[in-house]
Amino acid sequence: MTKSPVRLVWRMTLLLFILNSGFSSAQVLWEYDAGGKVIGKPTIDDGTIYIAGGSSVHALGLDGKEIWTKDTEGRIAARITVEKGVIYVHSSSGLHALDGRGETMWMHAHEDRGPLVDGRTWGWGPEILPDPWGWYRSAPMIRGDAVFFGSSEGVHAISKTDGKELWQAPIGPVTGDVLFYEDTILAASWNNSIFAVDAQTGKIHWRFRADLPASKGVDWIGYAGFHLTPVLDGDRLYAGTRGTYFYAIDVADGTEAWSTKVGSSWIGSPAVVTEDAVYYGLSDGTAVFGHQKATGTQSLFFKTGSLVFAQPELHNGNLIIGTLSGHLFVLDTATGQGERLMSLGSEEVRYREFFDPKIIPEGLSRHEAKAWSVDRMLTEANSILNLTVHEDTGYIGTGSGVLYAVNLEPTE
Repeated sequence: MTKSPVRLVWRMTLLLFILNSGFSSAQVLWEYDAGGKVIGKPTIDDGTIYIAGGSSVHALGLDGKEIWTKDTEGRIAARITVEKGVIYVHSSSGLHALDGRGETMWMHAHEDRGPLVDGRTWGWGPEILPDPWGWYRSAPMIRGDAVFFGSSEGVHAISKTDGKELWQAPIGPVTGDVLFYEDTILAASWNNSIFAVDAQTGKIHWRFRADLPASKGVDWIGYAGFHLTPVLDGDRLYAGTRGTYFYAIDVADGTEAWSTKVGSSWIGSPAVVTEDAVYYGLSDGTAVFGHQKATGTQSLFFKTGSLVFAQPELHNGNLIIGTLSGHLFVLDTATGQGERLMSLGSEEVRYREFFDPKIIPEGLSRHEAKAWSVDRMLTEANSILNLTVHEDTGYIGTGSGVLYAVNLEPTE
């Protein structure tokens, strides 16, 4: 088997040292080229890191050395799930079950095109087209003898034994991970609703519909959709929408506990929950918000200067935040003070420049031009698409296809 070299780096050009502050500088321990965008969060199981880049799955040691790699059919944009030695991978061609050596055990074929939109709502013409901003996909989730995941067709329950479909709930495109609450599946859909679905039958128990902004352009499809993985904390679900709202929902009956509106920005990232607060990133709002869990009262506002799509992670009571400009921040939630730890891309990134009509290749349709611009931004800005913190190391997946291991432990 051909092994890709691991590039151990100590390049000062990648490091932004924070002086005269209470935070330490971050240090790149190693980096690994996955050969395609690392969109799904890294999974760490029994000392092995599992990531996907493009259409390939990679198993790495904690030192960044490759153990094996497996090419699959279709693009992988979801977190990999490992249970009892079996590796479950959701790609655009279906659900794959691999053994510990990366060999295929079974595959459930299913085309997942992701969120599709009416091009007329974006000025792209009268076609149904993939949304260029909807790049995340639903990770396989295990419960009992079944694997559950979302796709462009809804939610699927698949047998762990042979990969045969048990049921499908056609609730619209689901790109976030599904969650389990007792015997119920909770799924967020791009049709602007969250559904509670019976885990045995696929029957819908309740549906929660989000609001849309009461302003000109309210019919714009870009404001519709629960596009992120919700977060379950006890009996309450936390989820944001493209429609500028963030919700706390009581999962027993699907009723709203509280909600808040954040200007005109999409909620950019899935939330992270602490003992008394909930935090999430914004898209065009280029900031991180915090709210008291019980009431929704705003408790934090921290400007990042760039879009936040990666779910923030907790480390030693601080938030670790990554942006689409390739910048990594640490934020003290007690004081609201934060600093930029490092830049994985250029020192300063102005993302709107990637959408300048003067640099878009000629001959592209409006939709192709938008997709080209988004792809260029994610790649050239080395956008941080996900974070996983394990012990004192942050594993950072980027739009350039590189996984970074970053030391988060304070240094003298």
